[in-house]
Amino acid sequence: MTIRLHETDYNGKPVAFTGEYFHGKTAADIVDAMKKNPFQIGLTRQQYMQSVLDKIGKFTLTEEDAELEFLNILAKHNYATFEEEPAGGKK
Repeated sequence: MTIRLHETDYNGKPVAFTGEYFHGKTAADIVDAMKKNPFQIGLTRQQYMQSVLDKIGKFTLTEEDAELEFLNILAKHNYATFEEEPAGGKK
């Protein structure tokens, strides 16, 4: 699974066709990769996801697979795009 997390402009709106790619076998792998920076590494996965969602709107993760729900919310609101994996592996 590959997702591209888009950069945002000065108003916090996503900028299409920008951002970093994250790869993982599962949505949880991708979320773990997304939260690896000095300011977020100490957060649990749930805390990280909720802190991101709080910045873009009022969302509460309810599904058993919260990580996939989180990525789907980001994609639905144009903050991320699911990408096709090329044949033979990662980009």
